[in-house]
Amino acid sequence: MKTIYTILLVLLILPRTWGADQVFIDEFKKISNGDERLKMIDQAPPEQRDELKKIDLHLRLLDRCEGEAGLKAARESQVAGARGVGCLQLIFGIQMQIWDSYIGGALIAAEKAGMTPAQQADVVKVLTEEKEHAVGDRFSIAHSLAFNMAATPEALALNKEAGELCDQLSARLMSNDSTSSEPMTREQLIDVDKQIDRMFEEMKKLPKLTPQEAQKEFDAFTDEKLYKSIGFSGG
Repeated sequence: MKTIYTILLVLLILPRTWGADQVFIDEFKKISNGDERLKMIDQAPPEQRDELKKIDLHLRLLDRCEGEAGLKAARESQVAGARGVGCLQLIFGIQMQIWDSYIGGALIAAEKAGMTPAQQADVVKVLTEEKEHAVGDRFSIAHSLAFNMAATPEALALNKEAGELCDQLSARLMSNDSTSSEPMTREQLIDVDKQIDRMFEEMKKLPKLTPQEAQKEFDAFTDEKLYKSIGFSGG
């Protein structure tokens, strides 16, 4: 009888314990301050700390990437990079920066030329429309193409070419802060667009992974790998 009583007592206690743990985890997820979460992890039962650390890491990534959509995109980008085709997305982001830099230089030139604010606004409007025509939504398309792209020799060769252009354009962007640097000319900008246009068309023709293969790589790129690869720390 004593044994039966003990078993019944344990069965009555366990659900309450599970319920308390679940409430604790739900409350833990609502805490936005990373330092507070770390304190709670230190005070938690040892058997619960690993689970809380994983939740904390995911929350830090969500904060850094500004939500689930941003976190998914960041993970896809890192997967593409780990596969060796990451520059085939990066180049389109740099293209947008090059255009922004060009528009900024044109605005400075307009100011120096004595144009009125309205005339300056017209210059920016025209160039912004040209930028939209040149770049458009290709960054998001290139992101998807790179994430789903098979790492064939052709893809790796094209990625190498994109990486070399990334280096050249990044160096130019950094030199724009120097008074001795020459602003990009219209002809140079058009040439950059042509190079990237060609890469974009070639990307569309390259072999793709199956959806199952891409998903497998995505799932294997854990929060821990992502946290290390995007290079940040702290909360």
